[in-house]
This record gives sequence, structure tokens and C-alpha cells, in this order.
Amino acid sequence: MVNEIIKSSIDNADIYDLNFKEAKNKFEKEYLEQKLRSNNWNMTITAKNLNLDRVSLYRKVKSLGINIE
Repeated sequence: MVNEIIKSSIDNADIYDLNFKEAKNKFEKEYLEQKLRSNNWNMTITAKNLNLDRVSLYRKVKSLGINIE
């Protein structure tokens, strides 16, 4: 698992060139896309798994520009 994290860190080295807000948004977008993908883009299940209410998840997805269609 450590090797995967290191490899991922190296692959995403450009993230360190971003300011904090940009890096946070990039992480959130990739994280939510991965969670949505693992739940077949089902917002209700993803929100439940993340312990978020569905409306908050929809708002975050929209603000990050994630295409769920």
C-alpha cells in the first residue's frame, strides 16, 4: 500500500505546484470521482457511504465540475 501511495504521489507531483485551494479542489474532485465510480455513479449510495447528505454531495459535485451524466 505504501508503494502505491508513493507511486501516486510521484504521478501527481504537479499537485505540489498548486496553491492550497487548487490542491484541495483537485484532491476532492479525484476523491469524489473515485467514490462515485465505485458506486456506479449512484449519488444516494455515495452520499451515505461518505456520511454526507445527498444535497451536499450534489452541491460539491457541481462546484467541482464533476460530470455525473
